[in-house]
Amino acid sequence: MELFEILLLLILGLTGWIAAKRILLFRKLAPGPYGLPIVGSLFHLLKVDAIEEFQKYKKKYGKVFSISAGDFYVTVITDYRLIIDNLKKEEFQGRPDFELWEARNAGKRNRGVLFCDGPVWHEQRRFVLRGLRDFGFGKESMEGMLVHELQDLQNTLRKDLGHPVNLSGVFNASVLNSLWYIVTGNRFELSDPTLKTLITLLIDNIRSSLITTPALFFFWPVKYGLIGRETFKNSLKFRETIRKLLDTVIDEHLESYKEGEIRDFVDAYIEQIKTSSDGSSFHSEEGRKNLYSVLLDLFVAGAETTSTTLQWCVLYLSHNPHVQKKVQEEIDNVIGKSRPPNRGDKPRLIYLEAVLNEVHRMCSLVPFSVYHKAVQDSQIGGHFIPKNSVLFFSIYDSHYDEDYWGDPKTFRPERFLDESETKLIRHEPLIPFSSGKRQCLGETLARDTLFLFFTGLLQTFTFEIDPECANNGLRGSPSFVSSPKPFKVIIKERK
Repeated sequence: MELFEILLLLILGLTGWIAAKRILLFRKLAPGPYGLPIVGSLFHLLKVDAIEEFQKYKKKYGKVFSISAGDFYVTVITDYRLIIDNLKKEEFQGRPDFELWEARNAGKRNRGVLFCDGPVWHEQRRFVLRGLRDFGFGKESMEGMLVHELQDLQNTLRKDLGHPVNLSGVFNASVLNSLWYIVTGNRFELSDPTLKTLITLLIDNIRSSLITTPALFFFWPVKYGLIGRETFKNSLKFRETIRKLLDTVIDEHLESYKEGEIRDFVDAYIEQIKTSSDGSSFHSEEGRKNLYSVLLDLFVAGAETTSTTLQWCVLYLSHNPHVQKKVQEEIDNVIGKSRPPNRGDKPRLIYLEAVLNEVHRMCSLVPFSVYHKAVQDSQIGGHFIPKNSVLFFSIYDSHYDEDYWGDPKTFRPERFLDESETKLIRHEPLIPFSSGKRQCLGETLARDTLFLFFTGLLQTFTFEIDPECANNGLRGSPSFVSSPKPFKVIIKERK
């Protein structure tokens, strides 16, 4: 037998052994489609709307089902009670071992706060929460910055009154600025070309990050340019551009840092680096790398999530003018038109709050939360969950549970009001910021920002859907962050 034939037999034997081992393990998991050898259901899910496909799987296999996706086993949990209960459990607080996340964090996945876990995550999260609160979260100074950014945004929108305008990328800088000021002591000008480039690259990256993107689940063919070459190239371009910005921020702060004169969050972090001991995630060069990852996490979260929610707000209200009119009437009665909104107005803007809740529910911005990992063998709903498997906690299904909501596909803010429409009703399945120990740490700022911007925009403008976009639909993209299909609105200033 020649060497080539021996090698071929070895390769075929190894492939068969791997496939058999995967099938045997897959049979222990919650039921689900087998998919193809090696890649599982990965490429099938890229050709369809993964959220819609998961609805078919849920009907066929039950509210907990499994899929094989490239290098990973994934368990999808769609029952809102199981989602809320299991998001609290320590064994499900891990983050998947995606090589792309490791490359993003300078060669080590366990850095920052968004994609790390274990002791590093606990240490970093505790500091970040305290630091952001110390420098503005929930304070009057933060509200003043938000109102200033709102007014700048209103002036920008006035330049496009009366004709169709695409709002993609318009809200990002304004939303990011208030966070960026307490983090770095600086804000971006809305016309800053570097910021515009970063936001464009960020939007492209996020919208191309499908729920089961190969860049996460089957990285090696992407890394070597066999599939997803353009998407990966854009990802690298964003990574290099943001690296230059964040390195500049860190270097400038290191040069101007003075002990005892803490100006902003980055200064506070540098102080932590200088006073930490060996073994801490803040210590020495590892501390700087964690600072970089934390800033990257904050930039991405601050620049994209709330701004995309604002886009959804405009889209839903432009398709539901009677709701928009009712919100504006409430704003006029509570605030009037002579002053900007403030957080003190929130308890009296009951209908507006119900509308925001309904937008959160309908858009389900991060449909499967940030992906979790099982850190030990466990069970969910009586099904075996192996260590290191990926968990999709379906926020989307929690928000669209027909047994709970009745008419989940109908935009109906009144579902969040009591019969007198004077009090908000809390619904347990509404979890737009996820739930449990990994609930979004920027939720306070996100809610304040969304409330002030949404109120200020509807106090000043009316939004009408461009007739050419009227049939684009309200279905979001099946991606990591669900954004609306491109649309245009006509903005009119209220008298």
